[in-house]
Amino acid sequence: MKRLLFVLMAVLLLSACGEKTAVHENINQELAEDTIEVLGIIEDVNEKDREFTEEERIKIDQYSVHYSTQFTDEERRVYVLTEDLIEYVKELTLEQADFKSEKERVLKVMETGSF
Repeated sequence: MKRLLFVLMAVLLLSACGEKTAVHENINQELAEDTIEVLGIIEDVNEKDREFTEEERIKIDQYSVHYSTQFTDEERRVYVLTEDLIEYVKELTLEQADFKSEKERVLKVMETGSF
């Protein structure tokens, strides 16, 4: 139930911000949605300079396990960039400006399929 509430909040937040992300034809919609959710978690952790909650850590671990195989080239790019962001935040080595730049990079790859 908490997961559903979190997903609904993330969708509502993205809808309220008017942020629509186009998805390249070779990128699975589920991967795109999960990536946007993970980016939201990372952004919140980074902005608030806090640790991941247990629920967030589980979601990120599930993302990593679920999407670690069987990619199109475009999906692999999105996955690798997102995994890099996860590691940066875990190590607390990502500055706010760097995060925004990297997030835009992930969204661009998700939209165009290339770097």
